[in-house]
Amino acid sequence: MVGFQGKLFSYIGDLKKNYFTNAMGNIQIKSKKYSRQDILEMQNAGKIILLVNDKIYDVTEYIDEHPGSREAILRNIDKNNKESYNFHSQDAKKLWEKYFIGYLKTI
Repeated sequence: MVGFQGKLFSYIGDLKKNYFTNAMGNIQIKSKKYSRQDILEMQNAGKIILLVNDKIYDVTEYIDEHPGSREAILRNIDKNNKESYNFHSQDAKKLWEKYFIGYLKTI
């Protein structure tokens, strides 16, 4: 018989396997790795995906709120957005992290 304590430790173990605390102190899901084909499939399904080096951001929910316009985001699809990312303030970079979904798979 597994008591409350056993269930709690099992739950905590699952959390440690699937989540981590990021640099801002927020709990975040451990990152998934996506292939270029995965990204293409997400885009074909209507997702707005941006890349910064090997980091992947799904900004679908944010695109209409972007102060620089929807078009500013759309013209950066299918590019490495390192320069665009570095242009942003520290506060804006924290906002980017909200939309981080994983890393690009490398071969």
